[in-house]
Amino acid sequence: MIKIYINRGRDATVKKVLAFLDSYQISYSFIGGKTLCREDLKKMLSLTELGFEEILVSVDRARRVYSKVSFDFEHATTEQLLSYILENQDLLRTPIVFSDKCLSVGYDQEGLRAFLPKLKRKLRV
Repeated sequence: MIKIYINRGRDATVKKVLAFLDSYQISYSFIGGKTLCREDLKKMLSLTELGFEEILVSVDRARRVYSKVSFDFEHATTEQLLSYILENQDLLRTPIVFSDKCLSVGYDQEGLRAFLPKLKRKLRV
């Protein structure tokens, strides 16, 4: 099952992701807020290439969010980071689309193609 993490309303990026998945009749469920659990967050991390860096908003793009943060990211353990993120979900990028084997952050059409069944994927020439 494909899960889509969102922590804000359905902005333009979320709408593009939903339109893409809907166009291929791919089913999904939403998570966020109280429905985001530690296991889902760990699953997201396990699918990244860059770890936390890939799923967290950058300081440059979210100065307001990070200005409120009084947490030592550099010296925190993974478990401490997970707990902190669950309590401060504004630090997560959205949307984050993931399944057991795939992850896509934001609207990345190539990344989203990984969620399509093999028969629906088209070769690009």
